[in-house]
Amino acid sequence: MVLISVIAGELLFCAAVVLYIRNAFKSPEKPALGMWVLFSSATFLNVLSMFVHTSGESKALSNMFSIVDFSACIVVVCALTFSHVALRVEKFERKYFWGIPLIISFWIFTKDEFSANLLSQGLIVLGYFPTLHKIMKNGRNTEPFFPWGLNLAATLVSFYPAYAEHNILAEIYAWRSLIQMSSLLLIMYMYKRN
Repeated sequence: MVLISVIAGELLFCAAVVLYIRNAFKSPEKPALGMWVLFSSATFLNVLSMFVHTSGESKALSNMFSIVDFSACIVVVCALTFSHVALRVEKFERKYFWGIPLIISFWIFTKDEFSANLLSQGLIVLGYFPTLHKIMKNGRNTEPFFPWGLNLAATLVSFYPAYAEHNILAEIYAWRSLIQMSSLLLIMYMYKRN
């Protein structure tokens, strides 16, 4: 049952990425490449710290959602790069970039991959702020609903393997994602185009 839920969740997640990229190519407003580079970095740290924390344990299926999340970020970065979207790094994003070496340094000095994972999750949360700021600044939603809705559905499915394998970091990842996706969708709805 865990394998089936992982496959279903990953299919939902992949569909969300394909639709997001398709929408990015059609829309006159392109997503910020800088934000996706940051997401890629933070999700990579998340995956790495999660695997180190669960090494030797049979929790690979519940870790798959983090791996696909990282892979999706890389796919979006590549798609945006090949569509010639400029890499603009806003002031906030420059500060965000400093979080990555700080987390790595913390991890190296403390050898605490659990806390490093939590810090990388915090970085992922902060990574949504530019998108939220853009929506609020423009006074309207600039993001597509359907891909983010599929992402929320994949997040809901990710709870089963996380709890079935008793993977605390996967559980935290799922809860963080659920709160984040729900909040983003709520703000998108509040600012939807009339």
